[in-house]
Amino acid sequence: MITDLKDKISTVQATLTVASTIIGVGILTLPRTVTEAMGTPDAWMAVLLGGMIAMAAGYVLIKLNEKFPEKTFYQYSELIVGRFLGRIFSLLLIIHFALFAGFEVRMLAELVRTYLLHKTPIELIVITFLGAGIEFTSGVSQRIKTSCKGH
Repeated sequence: MITDLKDKISTVQATLTVASTIIGVGILTLPRTVTEAMGTPDAWMAVLLGGMIAMAAGYVLIKLNEKFPEKTFYQYSELIVGRFLGRIFSLLLIIHFALFAGFEVRMLAELVRTYLLHKTPIELIVITFLGAGIEFTSGVSQRIKTSCKGH
């Protein structure tokens, strides 16, 4: 039970955990995938270029966050490109992240199955990861425990 504020996961901690998981899965799978798709041994250049593009996009996002410190990305995207285009862009970004999260969960489950749980069905591993993630981020158990104390 989380009784103290220091026992909670902060936004920065959750962000770093997700980022390190994405990077870890990517490092283990991306070079092979890119080499198979390109059919040449110089696929490392595509990985390097993709990393540089991602870093440039990250830099732009950091600068935008500094310019609009009290607003979320979805709020200041409407200010920059207009309400209609901002909402369309936000919707596309949400869809992208949902699909990307599904891909990452699947890849992580494949890695866990390969190295740790050889005979476990992949669906069970995915459901376990998603359930743990929902539990950690939503604090469902804390709300249930708090509501049960009153009765």
